Amino acid sequence: MAPTALISLLSWDSPRYLENLLGDLAAHPPGSNYALIIVDQGSEPATRALIRAFAARRPQVSIRFLRNNIGYSAGHNLAYEIMRRKLAFDYFVTINNDVIFGRPGWLDTLVGAMEADHRLAVGGPFCDVVRPTAAAVGQDFTYICGAVAIIRARVALRLGLFDAAFTPAYFEDTDMCRRYEAFGFRQRQIEIPVSHGYLEDADPVNVAKKEYLAASYGDFYLENKRRLYNRWWLSLPKLSDESELPSVFPQLYVPGVAPRA
Repeated sequence: MAPTALISLLSWDSPRYLENLLGDLAAHPPGSNYALIIVDQGSEPATRALIRAFAARRPQVSIRFLRNNIGYSAGHNLAYEIMRRKLAFDYFVTINNDVIFGRPGWLDTLVGAMEADHRLAVGGPFCDVVRPTAAAVGQDFTYICGAVAIIRARVALRLGLFDAAFTPAYFEDTDMCRRYEAFGFRQRQIEIPVSHGYLEDADPVNVAKKEYLAASYGDFYLENKRRLYNRWWLSLPKLSDESELPSVFPQLYVPGVAPRA
């Protein structure tokens, strides 16, 4: 039987991006065996209407509407938790609402690459690099960006998915890849046709969103970057068994494991 993938899409307004992506998914089926969950994080009525219209008559699409934006990590973790109780899936795929693919079958390409190497934990078309600060120890680290990432579900079950310590966004994907590599798994860039952030700041909704997040969280980019460096380059946690993860990282989502009090 072909592997099953769960695609997780977070939405927070940006209706121009979202309308283009949903139209792209409708016109170009991503794969042969998948489900899609859309978690909307407090969008305006126009965006919610786009989502409802797309999901109508598509039984493979699930929706969860939230009152507020709970962040990237918590949003995808919630999608995983909702669907793991309903569906057995082999891969968990995160996509941003500001991507567009333009061709069918991109999900099958990602799944095929992962199936070819069972030591792969994460794959995707976009890579980024973090460089330790002058005070940090270690080498540059290249990681798969969560804008489009395929994650092996059995690895997430063992080693957790995203850590909500990196709320509302940035470096949660880096932290996940670093954690998986610490336990001997690999990541790989997998080429598929996709554009990311192609409207850039021409979308005024994105400008307003950045201002809102800055007012709510301050300079969370810098804070989460500092958190990442402190964890993996300065503290260098010694992990010998996955059972230690919830105590070392109390905000880490491990499917099926109750969070620490």
